[in-house]
This record gives sequence, structure tokens and C-alpha cells, in this order.
Amino acid sequence: MPWFSGFGGPYVTTVWVGRDDFRSLGYREYGGKAALPIWIDYMRVALKDQPIAVNEPPAGMVKIYVDGSGHVSTDGGGVAEFVKVEDLDRMRNNLDFLAPEQRDEEAFDIF
Repeated sequence: MPWFSGFGGPYVTTVWVGRDDFRSLGYREYGGKAALPIWIDYMRVALKDQPIAVNEPPAGMVKIYVDGSGHVSTDGGGVAEFVKVEDLDRMRNNLDFLAPEQRDEEAFDIF
């Protein structure tokens, strides 16, 4: 049962495309193909006169850059990500959070 839910500006909208008897809509039918185009058309009209909202990270987050080797920097040179400030210190202290030998108690919550 394809569906898509998303938000834009002050609106939250869900589109569901399906049958009420739980039968398939067909081969390779999914939300991005069936429901997403409906959502895009609706939101295009709903947000027509709305200003573009700036997506600022919440307080306590810092922007970091991670290069191809896993090196973390706040100066640029890689893929930009946001992490909690307290986790940045752990990352700078050479916490290899991708290592397979990591023990669970060393893991840290990203949210």
C-alpha cells in the first residue's frame, strides 16, 4: 500500500494510495511512484505564497565535516553533518565509532 507523508512550511500532509482489501496495487508499485507525485502537486499549490523556511539545527548541535578517510573537522573538507556538541569531543578523542570491535557501552546516542 503506497503512501507518502511529509511536511513543508506549516503543513503536514499524508497521501495514501491503496485498496481497502489489502491487495497489491501491482508489480513495483510503491509510495515514491504512486503517492509522492500527488503529494508534490498538492504541496506546490499549498506552499505557493509561503516564504522559504530556513532549516536551522536545534540548539546544542555543531556542523562537522567528515572526509573519505573518516577524519572529522569543523573547518570543511568533506561531507557536512550535524552532531551534538558533546559527541564532537568524543569524536575528536579518536573514538572509532565505526570499528567492528567497539563495545556497546562505548556507543553514543545521536538523538
